[in-house]
Amino acid sequence: MTSTVFSFTSTAYSIITANDSRVWVKNYQDLEYSLTLPLNSKSVMIKIPKKKLFYRIRNFQRSQSIEPIFLKFPTDTNYASKLAQSLAKEDHYYNLYKILKLSIDDAKSNQNNMVKLPVSPSILKMLNKEKLRQKFQNTHKMILVNAKTLRHNKTKLDMLTSQLKPFINESERLKLLSKINKQHHIEVDKDLLPKFAKKTVKTYTVFRGPNCFHAALSFHSKFLGQSAFFNVIREKGYHSSMINYDELWRALNSNFYEINTAIEPIKYGDILVFFDLPAIHHTHISFRWIKHTAAYLFNGFTFSKGSKSANSPYTIKSLKSEWDTWSKIAKKLRVKVFRRGLKNVTKRPPQDLTDWIY
Repeated sequence: MTSTVFSFTSTAYSIITANDSRVWVKNYQDLEYSLTLPLNSKSVMIKIPKKKLFYRIRNFQRSQSIEPIFLKFPTDTNYASKLAQSLAKEDHYYNLYKILKLSIDDAKSNQNNMVKLPVSPSILKMLNKEKLRQKFQNTHKMILVNAKTLRHNKTKLDMLTSQLKPFINESERLKLLSKINKQHHIEVDKDLLPKFAKKTVKTYTVFRGPNCFHAALSFHSKFLGQSAFFNVIREKGYHSSMINYDELWRALNSNFYEINTAIEPIKYGDILVFFDLPAIHHTHISFRWIKHTAAYLFNGFTFSKGSKSANSPYTIKSLKSEWDTWSKIAKKLRVKVFRRGLKNVTKRPPQDLTDWIY
């Protein structure tokens, strides 16, 4: 196997070898999984907690980094009427519809085809809060691993503990093994995630900014997600934790290596990087092609945050659903897989003295 060498330059491109085309993943079904566990999974809907919903509505004008709750809809009065019917409290339909109608008129006067109306405290009083929360709900995969079956499959159990070792400390691994030996079901949310993912899974932020790039790096280490060496730019109007795609690309090139998925199965913790390739062939990769990242778990499941929006929670998804989502956005969707090369991925990365030029 010819190794792929990356080097970051002051341009938007990174050097790749001529045979790099072998490791572009063209379909999620082409990926082989090194670990499959006996498990059951089901989809559940998670909603923005009321406190966070109200906090955003009441405080978004105090800070640009706090994302408002927007009602987004086309400049169509029939659509506005249906939206008011679906969200308004009893006896508040007409007042809400009037506000939506005025926002349509404003949008049309500015030659906009869509309305983006922030929900103010006065509008909130007209809304059925539970229906508003349902409007922003997201899907999460609840996964239970069958401990009884796993306990009697030494090969799978050894592989699981081996892949978890860099991410989960010894005390937590011993607790996990104790649960397996007692044949308790293992909850992925509580038992099989590293610290950052365990803390954030199924949660929402109130800020613009925390995004899929930050989530994937923080899955490995808070130092990667927070380090000023990687997270260099502080974007106005966004939370400081937002990672840009050039910053992500630097972190990947500095602390990870690319694996050739044609000959090596993916494993726990690998970062899946989703690209939208240009129609014109290039001999170099541009970080501007990156659209999304996710941390791989096992059995074709991932941990990720869908976007930098506060409406996007941290969730476990199927790789198929990730692919389906981004294939609708990217004209030519491709994936590369990167792996951290440290025995303990949670430790602070070594200092890199390479100049970081913008």
